[in-house]
Amino acid sequence: MTLLQRHVLLIVFVLIVSAIFIAAILVGLGLFEKADPDLFKWLIGTGGTGILSTLLWAFRDAFRSKGRISVNIVFVGVSPDAVELDADQCSYEVRDGTSNEMKDGGKLVPTLGLGGWQCILPSTVSHTDYIRLILTGRQGDRWEVGWFLPLVTTKEAVRI
Repeated sequence: MTLLQRHVLLIVFVLIVSAIFIAAILVGLGLFEKADPDLFKWLIGTGGTGILSTLLWAFRDAFRSKGRISVNIVFVGVSPDAVELDADQCSYEVRDGTSNEMKDGGKLVPTLGLGGWQCILPSTVSHTDYIRLILTGRQGDRWEVGWFLPLVTTKEAVRI
């Protein structure tokens, strides 16, 4: 979802919640004589829930974890033990998820554990960024993990 779409959706939510509150005020003032008295309570409750939901949605980034992101790497057609990555030659690229502009990049240090290879991305990577990994083996073979969001914990590396 682009930044413009998020703003439009937020404006629509605010307009709906405002309409509910205006309706609640009109019912509370008695402008609708035949309205059920419970309608006012329902409108106030619905409006309050709408406001809370809109605020949580608008500030949802503040509630997300800002810790390091790790990605498990699965090599297509090769067992993890058969791949020896050269930590000095592995790198990553980060593109901003909203503007698609190059944001960051640098050296990546993969580690081999019991379950295979794992890469830990820097804490500056946001959950809305797109990441690409370029992995180089000690024998000169190269692997690429195509663009992905950091919410994915396991990705396939393809030989390039």
